[in-house]
Amino acid sequence: MIDSAIYSLILENPDIADTFGHHIYPAIVPEKVKGPAVRYFVDDRPADLDGSGVEGKKKADIQIDVFLPKYTQMRVVAQSLVSQVHGFKGTREAIDFNLIEVLDTSQFFDEKTREHRTTITLTCTYRET
Repeated sequence: MIDSAIYSLILENPDIADTFGHHIYPAIVPEKVKGPAVRYFVDDRPADLDGSGVEGKKKADIQIDVFLPKYTQMRVVAQSLVSQVHGFKGTREAIDFNLIEVLDTSQFFDEKTREHRTTITLTCTYRET
């Protein structure tokens, strides 16, 4: 499944693993989690069919949010993740990524939680193996 492949890919990044451990969550960060966290959303689309009617490539839009209290640390970790995934081709968790492309990155600051956030917007094409 694409979600577990994205989780695996994020966790492979040494900056992510060192900073967040396993505080990587699909869709929402649980309220009980305080401090640094990563969340990801996957919006996948139906597979295209090749000429013989066999299921071919699928596409997905992905958003990854990196939350940290320190701006410079958040920027370093986010840039490391962008460098890792942009242009990525390979297999993870029975997903063969044809290509992952970073479309955009944006930085935010939440006055209430006092956390900095980088949102990384990606798109990918893949096949389930």
